[in-house]
Amino acid sequence: MMSSLLYEKRPLKKPRIGPPDVYPQEPKQKEDELTSSNVKLGFPTTTHLDDEFGTARHKPVTASKVGAYFNSIIARKEELSTLPDSGRKRQQINPKDNFWPATIRTKNAIEAWFKDLAGNKPLMNLSKKAPNFNKKEEIFMMLCEYQVPVLRAAWFIKLSSAYTVAVSEAKIKKRQMPDPTTEWTGTLIKFLKDQVPKLQEHYALTEKSNPPVTSATADTEQKLAIRQWSYCSQLLKYMYEEGLLDRQEVLNWILELLEKMRTHPPDDGVLRLILPLALQYLDEFVQSELLSRRLAYLCCKKLGYMLNNVAESNLVTSPQGDVNKVEQKDGEKEKKETVPLNPMQSTLVEYQNCPHHRDLVLQLSSILQTVILECPTSMVWCGAGVGSVWHGSPLDLLPIPPSALPMPARCDTNSYRKQLRQAENNIRERSKRAEGHWCSDKWQACTTGVTTTCVLAALDALDRHRFDRMDATNSLDTLYAKVFSSGNDQENAVVKLLCEWAVSPERTGEHRALAVAALLDRRQSDTSSSTDQDAAPGDDKDSNSSVPGGPPMFQSLLMKFLDTDAPVPSPDDTPQKKTAFTNLVHLFSELIRRDVFSHDAYMCTLISRGDLLGHEETTDMSHTKLEDHSHTMDYDDSKIDDDLDKILQNIKEDQQNSMDVPDSPKDHDHGHHQHMPSSMGHVPMETDHNDHKVKPSRHLLYTTHFPLAQDDPFSQHDCNQRHVLLYGVGKIRDEARHTVKKMSKEICKLFSKKFSVDVAEGGKVKKHSRNEFNFEATTQKCQSLSYFDQHVVTWQCSVTVIEMLNSFATGNSNYLPVQEHVAFLFDLMELALNIYGLIDVCIQILKELPEVEAQLMAKNSVLMRNYTTSLSLYIVGVLRRYHCCLL
Repeated sequence: MMSSLLYEKRPLKKPRIGPPDVYPQEPKQKEDELTSSNVKLGFPTTTHLDDEFGTARHKPVTASKVGAYFNSIIARKEELSTLPDSGRKRQQINPKDNFWPATIRTKNAIEAWFKDLAGNKPLMNLSKKAPNFNKKEEIFMMLCEYQVPVLRAAWFIKLSSAYTVAVSEAKIKKRQMPDPTTEWTGTLIKFLKDQVPKLQEHYALTEKSNPPVTSATADTEQKLAIRQWSYCSQLLKYMYEEGLLDRQEVLNWILELLEKMRTHPPDDGVLRLILPLALQYLDEFVQSELLSRRLAYLCCKKLGYMLNNVAESNLVTSPQGDVNKVEQKDGEKEKKETVPLNPMQSTLVEYQNCPHHRDLVLQLSSILQTVILECPTSMVWCGAGVGSVWHGSPLDLLPIPPSALPMPARCDTNSYRKQLRQAENNIRERSKRAEGHWCSDKWQACTTGVTTTCVLAALDALDRHRFDRMDATNSLDTLYAKVFSSGNDQENAVVKLLCEWAVSPERTGEHRALAVAALLDRRQSDTSSSTDQDAAPGDDKDSNSSVPGGPPMFQSLLMKFLDTDAPVPSPDDTPQKKTAFTNLVHLFSELIRRDVFSHDAYMCTLISRGDLLGHEETTDMSHTKLEDHSHTMDYDDSKIDDDLDKILQNIKEDQQNSMDVPDSPKDHDHGHHQHMPSSMGHVPMETDHNDHKVKPSRHLLYTTHFPLAQDDPFSQHDCNQRHVLLYGVGKIRDEARHTVKKMSKEICKLFSKKFSVDVAEGGKVKKHSRNEFNFEATTQKCQSLSYFDQHVVTWQCSVTVIEMLNSFATGNSNYLPVQEHVAFLFDLMELALNIYGLIDVCIQILKELPEVEAQLMAKNSVLMRNYTTSLSLYIVGVLRRYHCCLL
């Protein structure tokens, strides 16, 4: 009976079945064709379904194949996303076609549209006709009223922003467009600010009367304010994480809310809404010492008031507040032990038992404890800024240590408190040292104390200097006066500090190397000029200053730094150590460029000490008989023979002198060397025959990586000298030169006619060029070279770009470099830390662009405005990113 009922209720027309496991059954499919081969042999499915079963072991997939597949997908996606420029005038798009004004007359349509937005209707359909509000605050009201999901709400905000930009572009053509991120941040924060007074009024009435006596209208407004606050707080968090808001403004606004809250109880209710908001952004606060200090100061101030006020007023009403009963069972006996508690602990017990204050105390304690663990520097005592947040320490306002505050029940209390106590001890110790200016009284009067004071003053000047701006009170001159204020007595310590400050991975910024090189160059120039004025005609005094024919002033100090304090890389280094070595390379690149450190004197010192002697034996089997092979040198420099003769003469003299000098414990062991590949190129290694341990040769690494200027004709001697000492005169030298030339040729291919913009053909770039160049693989190859070779390669490519632009500007060519290819070259220069070269190339390109634009105008090209504008904006963005390096 049941089966018949089910059979009767079956629909007459069967719905379309879904796809089966292999192929859906379609009319006129090949399987149903009754051909002679199909009748005799059956339908052959293996030609179509060989990937549906079996194994793929015979088709190995390597990382390079996956990268190639992915690159082809990206290239195809970019090709499909690129709209062809037909050369005709663009079709004007009227944004009003997709938007309709939100007024009282369109109220029903607005309600229907927002219901669809809060539902599941596709956003593509909603974007065809969207409401436009005159006031942005109305948008948040509507989104809250219909409880639109934050993802779809953010989409509507971006849609409204696009409409505003489109309308503004029509009105404001030449002036700079406002940043929509800043505008929406201000609007959303202002909307949330408007809810705070209503919330304060609600909680103030709640505290005065229980139950509160309010009118129906006021009660409705306050409920609406709470609802809008809750919804917009969620929207704020989502837009913050998506990068749609100004993060610094949001964090400052939260701190301003907490600062305006009074410490006494009437504002405790509002704190219940603000503190959870602060907890949501706590991981962002601890990234900044200044923000963390302000936040910790507010938490300590509130906690200090709560604890001192209750403890002094004797408001502890619990009968068990003065004792802590611990029950211990021993067999059938029960033993009770009472442990007295101090007033602060009793107060904390009362707060934890109070349903109104428990959440406040836990939230304030959690914020404070997190700041102590994640950003302890913000808690260190400071003697500056009397009467402000920065004076003293936020912990001065707290009557008990943070480790004694309550903690969440789910955390490991013992381990957590142990970490907090350790952090408190470190903060206490650092505060004592900071209060004593990091030097005890008995040491301040001695020579070491004076040196420490001068070094700390110089370090403070470096850290406080604003390299992003320049005025009468903040310039390189003012920084120079502060750093070298101690005179010549403490100069050695200050120079060492400058090197360590530039190399340290604890600081950030590529500007440090350029700043240190500029400061030492200025000091060297001032000292040399003052020495020349003081010296009488005919005086013949030994001096370490930079004089013609002699080493630079700081050559010996910098050499000592390389011998003992400079970082030495190894394959198993941590990221911080690798960063320190790259900073070292960048520093000495700038020092060599400014003639503060002589590379020629450095090479002569290494030769005289025999530091490179062992390496020379492995670079060529006949390296010990260099004079027999000097005729095989084929350098382009015509003076290479003279340079080689000088090198050989130095080697012979130093070998002869070293035979008369007894061995020193500091001498390097001249064993055999081998090249070891690493992420920074070939790393020479030094083998110790006594203990058979392999260790990197410090100065061979430095010689390999320290860059030299390629556009300076006087540096060619240093380049030739370096090349001979590292690679000899045989096959290894030729291979090294060939590797660099091959790398330069491969990158310069991007700036050939095939990969460039053809102005004569309307600005077209051949499509197949995108698939013939693997940017990721080329980047890896370039980074596998030494920093010296990376500088050579990027310099040669940058010369090609400048020549290409100049050739077009003078009318000798119709080809321009593609902006993406120029950006790729700039990326390589950044990875090589060729910052000065990058800035120089940017300036040269900007100088060429007016002539390029004039030539485009003369050719009546469709690229006339877009090309030069987009390229100049990109280059200005690069210069803005490195504006601190423009010293």
